[in-house]
Amino acid sequence: MNNPAHWTNFAVALAGVVFVALSVNLERILQVPGLPGRAGETLIVLIGAVVQCALLLIPGLNHVALGVSLLVVGVLEWAIVTAVSVTGARQPTAEPRSWNLARVIYVQIATIPVAVAGLLLLINASGALYWLAGAVLWSVVAGSGNAWVLIVEIVRDARYRPRDQEERS
Repeated sequence: MNNPAHWTNFAVALAGVVFVALSVNLERILQVPGLPGRAGETLIVLIGAVVQCALLLIPGLNHVALGVSLLVVGVLEWAIVTAVSVTGARQPTAEPRSWNLARVIYVQIATIPVAVAGLLLLINASGALYWLAGAVLWSVVAGSGNAWVLIVEIVRDARYRPRDQEERS
């Protein structure tokens, strides 16, 4: 179960994820408090998923080496996205507070299981890579949700107006 070779098809499928082109609304994203952080979260979570899958593809990597790698990547990604999402959630925005709280929770769900998978691999526990699979799949879901906001909702929803437009309204 913890043999990385058995997980390569899963990794290859997800490594092909196409990253959302944030440049479409980059000017607006930079003008709305909290959205640059959300863009950063999105990239970190999606790139993290690809890196985690890439680790599975390294030939000859045993469960201990993979466990250490996932633990390091998981903790590092968790620390970065937590700092970014908590800082972003504290920005004054017109978004409901519950949306900001949900963002913080979503990135926790995307990152903490990676470290859990790493720890479980280190002790060769059964099902360790299922934790990674869940984290990677959730990363795609959370990243896609954020991408939707950054591409569609910031144009459609008045709560994502730049500050100078809010003041004039």
